[in-house]
Amino acid sequence: MRKGFYVEDADEAGWSNRPGRTYLKGSSDGTSEPGPAPTYTVSVDVTEGSEFTVYLRSVVIPS
Repeated sequence: MRKGFYVEDADEAGWSNRPGRTYLKGSSDGTSEPGPAPTYTVSVDVTEGSEFTVYLRSVVIPS
């Protein structure tokens, strides 16, 4: 995870990068299993030390 906000198509889902908030971002290329694998992008709002909000986008592209 790195500092920042990154979820592709976040606006379409109604998520937004709100000023004054602290976010971590990351991504994954899926799994090593055979066949179509999902890709993930994630943002975590860590502004509140004891409560986190996780934004996750998962996409599978058929082969």
